[in-house]
Amino acid sequence: MAEIKGKFISLCASLMALYKDKLAKADEAIFSQTGKHWHELDPEGWYDAALYRSTIAAYVEGSPAREEAMVTLGKLIYPTIKRTVGFPPGLSNPVDYITFESEGYQANLRGPEIKPRNFVKKEDGHIIIETRMEEQDCKVLEGVYLGILEMAGVPNGKVSHTRCIKKGDPFCEFHVKW
Repeated sequence: MAEIKGKFISLCASLMALYKDKLAKADEAIFSQTGKHWHELDPEGWYDAALYRSTIAAYVEGSPAREEAMVTLGKLIYPTIKRTVGFPPGLSNPVDYITFESEGYQANLRGPEIKPRNFVKKEDGHIIIETRMEEQDCKVLEGVYLGILEMAGVPNGKVSHTRCIKKGDPFCEFHVKW
């Protein structure tokens, strides 16, 4: 069973403030599994990743942006990490930040399903990443990379998702360009 840190479940739930019915439904599921409401979860505590996925599903269902709401969620993940545990010193460019994301992925999710990222290409201006991330939606990861580019001072970076597990590929492949 994959597990994820509580801060990501709470982050997703916080985005549902305008969708009170969806938030109440998600919070009911969170409380039934953890004995805590979404805002009471331990940010660094471990929780079943299925709870994260169901919270995302409720968020997407309530949002008029639908699937694109996951990109918004993804963009907020690394600002949340920065706020909760901070970043190591020395992150100064997109390559540093995306390398840190790869390490952070392993630090914030755990379980036998969690596979490390594979860098096919890692150079200034273009990174190609392969990932087997069935526990997280691809649109969230697209947002993560876009958010990282913004944090690294690149407001107009591009992320393309060229291969996908959901389409029968053996892995998801992302091209991050700036």
